Amino acid sequence: TGIRVDFHRDGLETSRLAGSVEIAIYRIVQEALTNVAKHAGARNVSVLLRAHAGKLRAIIEDDGVGFDVAATLEYAPEERKLGLIGIQERAGLLGGTCTFESRPGAGCTVFIETPLTLEGEPDE
Repeated sequence: TGIRVDFHRDGLETSRLAGSVEIAIYRIVQEALTNVAKHAGARNVSVLLRAHAGKLRAIIEDDGVGFDVAATLEYAPEERKLGLIGIQERAGLLGGTCTFESRPGAGCTVFIETPLTLEGEPDE
């Protein structure tokens, strides 16, 4: 795609996420990056995964064209554009939250926060 990706992880250097959490976070990041590639017109995107104080945070930020979040979410179902809704649903299934920050001309940032469940701990 020609998009420069900057990836960082913090607090996960010696641990793995529980399997179901790892898959869900992977799919969330995958969908966010797919949206960047298809719609953002971005040159750069950064992905941060941070485990701290019992929480997992994923932040995906691009320097693309941005969009009106409220309007996009409102009309997504009828326009069959379900990527953002899918991200929200996956975060919710993990007991977490999802926030999109964007506006036309200003790129987009996706914030995900979920409880931290590491491999070997019971999934909730």
